[in-house]
Amino acid sequence: MPIAALQKAAGVRVVWAMPNAAAETGRSYRPWLAGRAVIAADRAIVRALLARVGTKDEVRDEGEIDYLTALSGWGRPIRR
Repeated sequence: MPIAALQKAAGVRVVWAMPNAAAETGRSYRPWLAGRAVIAADRAIVRALLARVGTKDEVRDEGEIDYLTALSGWGRPIRR
């Protein structure tokens, strides 16, 4: 569901951040996207929360979050 539709249906401000197993070790990469209604104070809270589990980047649109989630979701490389 697009973030705009979710925000409209729920009637609240929405932030979309994808989970990553590396959060347990503080090495997670979290791209995140804020809905249009999200204010500066909300963004500050999100940045602080996500900084606790690794690196974070606010992205511009859902296409970017999909792309970056796919890249960061592969986990550790297999070495032979």
